[in-house]
Amino acid sequence: MQQVHFISPSEALKDIFKCYHYVELKTERAQQNTGSIIQDGLSEFGFIKEHDISIISNGNPMILPQSFLIGKVEMPSKFVIPTTMHYLAIKIQPWATSFFFNNGRTSILDLSKTSYSNVEALHNSIFNSSTLEEKVKQIENFFLDKALPHPKTYEISKAICNYIYEKQGVIKIKTLLDKFPYSRQKLNQIFFEQTKNSIKEFSVYTRLRAIMSYRMEHPEESLTSITYKFGYFDQSHFIKDMKRVTGVTPSDFSKSSNLFFDQLIK
Repeated sequence: MQQVHFISPSEALKDIFKCYHYVELKTERAQQNTGSIIQDGLSEFGFIKEHDISIISNGNPMILPQSFLIGKVEMPSKFVIPTTMHYLAIKIQPWATSFFFNNGRTSILDLSKTSYSNVEALHNSIFNSSTLEEKVKQIENFFLDKALPHPKTYEISKAICNYIYEKQGVIKIKTLLDKFPYSRQKLNQIFFEQTKNSIKEFSVYTRLRAIMSYRMEHPEESLTSITYKFGYFDQSHFIKDMKRVTGVTPSDFSKSSNLFFDQLIK
């Protein structure tokens, strides 16, 4: 059994959280259910019902806490799911990253050891709720009662992110310099301080996700043709970025009908 659901945040939180997604997996293939993690430049809050889900990052295994904040993990990384997983994730808008990772984008933080020390009650309410809508309501009530970043603090990085999304990651820094009254160095500094990604790095993540989405919608088209449409005229460059961001080679990607889902149940 596999179920994946997505829901958008309320108006009050849409500038802080990009989306909520809830995953239920159940399999009889004990100890064989793994899924590669695909970098997207976003951090997320994660809540897991089970006690035995682990993550292997660059060869180093660790059991995940039941409530955590996950930032940039070393690649290759993958989840190991013994038999079942009930996982609710809150994707953080890229421009709000620094508010939650003010000392750097640490890979995994146990929320019970942070200022969210009362998160156990939230975890219980999430998995005691019978519908996704009820789970999301519990989450939103929890965070609306907490301090959140002010829109003025991230308006520049938000504008840059939205421009990168609009162009599907295919951008030129010169165009950004024409849009914002800053030097290249200053613009990159502002963006990195708030998103914990360089502009170039975030653009690569966005472009590769766009390629994956396009390929899912046009499976009949060759991957080479698709990558040309997204500005990859040097195939060795694309192969290098693909392997670094997704942990899989383009040939493995070509064999997958839905890498977004296969990253959880390969």
